Parts: sequence; structure tokens; C-alpha cells
Amino acid sequence: GRLGACNLLSSVTDALGVFICPFVRCFLPAVMSMMTDPLEQCSRLAISVFATLVRVAPLVSNEAMDISKTFPEMQGLPFGSSDKVIEHLIHGRPLPPCQIPAKIKNTLERSGVKLRAYQIEGVSWIRFLHSVNLNGALCDDMGLGKTLQSLIGVSLAHHDLTEKKDETEGLNPISLVVCPSTVVG
Repeated sequence: GRLGACNLLSSVTDALGVFICPFVRCFLPAVMSMMTDPLEQCSRLAISVFATLVRVAPLVSNEAMDISKTFPEMQGLPFGSSDKVIEHLIHGRPLPPCQIPAKIKNTLERSGVKLRAYQIEGVSWIRFLHSVNLNGALCDDMGLGKTLQSLIGVSLAHHDLTEKKDETEGLNPISLVVCPSTVVG
């Protein structure tokens, strides 16, 4: 099952070392989704494989990024999330600014909220992590709007889910927000 697949992937990654480079783009999406597996052994193995892939990812050349040249049968497979991770986390490319839907913008405006540039950057970070199925944290000084950024991130995730009605029929957006009592008054 899943544990066997994780063990196999871990063994292959360990055995190949830097020779795994041509496959980083293929493995990243699978490994990122396995990092949150409910089976702790699977998630631990996936985290270890992810760490290995991240270490060798800077060695991945543009030619190696296009694995379909070497393996034509892989042409057309969706590698979008791994490309985003490699470009942003590995190569330090900036994230595109987050596009906030009109419904959420209007709610913010009616509440008198105007996002600062660094807050939009924080929301973009949250959106990026969500788009590649990773978790993360906003870490800065107190009072700079992390709660607001996080709540906007939750709103965007709920908005995405309700926009994909045909794909997510029967799913209701659910979120748990844990914060200090001082935040809620």
C-alpha cells in the first residue's frame, strides 16, 4: 500500500543521490502530498524524501526540467506545482501577487480594511503554500496583520472550493482557526 510506495520512493531516492535530478520534477508533487499522510511512517518518509529532493533541486538544469525529452511517454503530465516549488523555494523567484476575488475585496473594503504591500505578499505566500499542498507559517513582529492575512487565506481557500462546485460536490469548506483570546476580543 502507501507505506510500501513511500519506502520504495525513499530507497530509490537514497540509492540515486544526485542522479535523481531528472526526476525531481516528477516526484515533488507526489512527495508533497504524502508529507501530510495520516500514517505517520508515510509522512516521515515523505518529509525525508522531500528534504533530499530540495537539496538536489538546484542542480536540476532547464533541460532536466523537461523530462519529456528523455521520456516522451511523460509528455503532458501536470508538473505545475513542482515547477512552482523549484522556481520559488529553490531558485528564489518572486511569487506573483495574489489576486483577491471581488467578493472578498468588497468585504474587506466594507470593513474598512486596506491591505499593505507586505500583507498582500503574506497572502500570496499562503496561497502559494496552499497551491502546492504545503503548510507554513507567517512569522514577523506582533501587530503586523498575520491574523488578517491568515483569515484572508482561509477565505480564499473557501472561495476556491465553492468555485469548483462540479469537482467538489458535497464538500463544504471547513476551517479551524486557533488564536489567542486577545485576538477575538
